[in-house]
Amino acid sequence: FAPVPMVADFGMVCTIGVISCYIAALIIVPTFAIITRYRPKGRVESSAEPDNSFIERYNRLLGRLAYTVAKHPIPVILLFATIAAGGYYLDQSVPISADEKTFVPSDMPALQNLEKVGRAMGSTRTIPVIVIADDVLSSETLTWIDEFGDYEPAHNDKITGVASITTLIREYNDGVLPSTRGEVDGVIARIPEASLKRHLNGNMETVLEFSTVDMEMSVARDLVKRMQSDAVWNYPPAGVTVTITGEMEMFAAVMDDISESRTFMTVIGFAFILGFLIIVYRKFGAVSPVIPIVFIVGWNGAIMYSLGLDYTPLTAVLGSMTIGVASEYTILIMERCEEELARGMELLDAIQTAVQKIGIAVTVSGLTTVFGFSALTLSTFNIVSNFGIVTVISVGFSLMGAIVVMPAILALMHRNALGGQRAGVASS
Repeated sequence: FAPVPMVADFGMVCTIGVISCYIAALIIVPTFAIITRYRPKGRVESSAEPDNSFIERYNRLLGRLAYTVAKHPIPVILLFATIAAGGYYLDQSVPISADEKTFVPSDMPALQNLEKVGRAMGSTRTIPVIVIADDVLSSETLTWIDEFGDYEPAHNDKITGVASITTLIREYNDGVLPSTRGEVDGVIARIPEASLKRHLNGNMETVLEFSTVDMEMSVARDLVKRMQSDAVWNYPPAGVTVTITGEMEMFAAVMDDISESRTFMTVIGFAFILGFLIIVYRKFGAVSPVIPIVFIVGWNGAIMYSLGLDYTPLTAVLGSMTIGVASEYTILIMERCEEELARGMELLDAIQTAVQKIGIAVTVSGLTTVFGFSALTLSTFNIVSNFGIVTVISVGFSLMGAIVVMPAILALMHRNALGGQRAGVASS
């Protein structure tokens, strides 16, 4: 659903990868277990000495933590919800980057050569403006082009000059803009065809090229928007269409798409997960795995702001990717808790047992994901390394949400459900 093609392709590849992993888990893993004659560990008898291995001590630690959290769910939820709310607020201040220079290593020879050219010759960036009309060589249209070409450098300090059909005509007419069509045609006839083609395409299309200083893409984005407003404010003649185009306009559009699509993709991800859970479980309690993920997405915004990271076409998928990763862990905790409750356990004991029995599996699964994405942080390309950093942190937050926040959510929701049932019994 992303408007940026590379983001949409990334989502498609991830979807195919997840499906492939699911098929492998159903077919390849059992087959390998049969071939290797794998046997699970035997049960430890109750009379035997307690297992003091690191894994068992870690499981018991998680169980005690889950019990404590479930016993005091409201303070825990309020604490993490407050952090998440602050993260959502700070997320609005995280800058968006679509500047290709920031995506590559700063010591790349090609980039260094480009910067040398820029220092020697000035900025090599231009903003082309296409003007389309029935006759762009009419006196009225040429006058507007000339005035607009003078207006922009005078009112925007980022614009250093302009080259257009009117500057070309002035160059070949002693600095004077002709007032009649006959005079215009006479000057046009004296201009070399190679120079004329740079700014004129027949009689219906012409291009103004505004040269600019070297600037960050976020500044260029604001400049393009201002020029678009200026073009409207200067009232082009009737039938004249003015379009800002070029590399800067394209990257400005990419930045707008990233800004709009990252929120849209996150909302769509929540909607898909929520709808799927309700269809499968057919009860309101099925929303519980989604609540910690709402917190986690907010934490992501806070950490990106704190680390000074930018949103790029890759990190823009962080919200929707977090939903996919974290939902696995929270659903496993919920399922295990439901199993223990079905066996007749009390709520707090069920939550403790669920986290204690499945905590190590969730932790190992999360850490393997962390180690896998950690390889991206070693990339010399900033866009890749930053994506690796935020992904590793996001997976860590997902583990925290499942092990710490999810027990509080389960305790609160089940207490409310039990309270509602008791109230119904009392009223009957």
